[in-house]
Amino acid sequence: MPESVKVFLAHFLVCLTIFLSVAGTVTPVMAQSAPSANAPALAKLEKKFFEHSYSSDSDDDRIGRLEKLIFGETKTGDVAGRLADIQKIVSTNDISPGGGDSSSSGSGSTASGQSAANANSSASNSSSSTASSAAIPGASYPRVDALEQLLLGQTYKTRG
Repeated sequence: MPESVKVFLAHFLVCLTIFLSVAGTVTPVMAQSAPSANAPALAKLEKKFFEHSYSSDSDDDRIGRLEKLIFGETKTGDVAGRLADIQKIVSTNDISPGGGDSSSSGSGSTASGQSAANANSSASNSSSSTASSAAIPGASYPRVDALEQLLLGQTYKTRG
């Protein structure tokens, strides 16, 4: 066999090996891109809180991102159960991060008992936290207001 044919075959085998190794790593990624049963609910929550969807991420990453925003940490368990927990919290507290007004109006009847209890239990903390934090006059933070409403049962807007 001529030397040029041997060199060609060696290069061909190296290229084929590289191609097959790259193609092998791409296949699982393409398998993940198929929409799951949770995709519509995740997209709706992501658009509500992040104003866009992370549809190229795995369901576990998407749930984790929402849990960090809502609970402050990621939870464990199956994706469907974790998604149900998020939907329950969001629907119970009627969180509207974009508007801010609907979550801070206090007219929600489903969580009014919880809101009153949370307001009473955190009333002693409100004066110290308000005094220690400096707010920019006229600034609006609707997402912070929504999270305060969700987690603390009331908002701590500056009334200056």
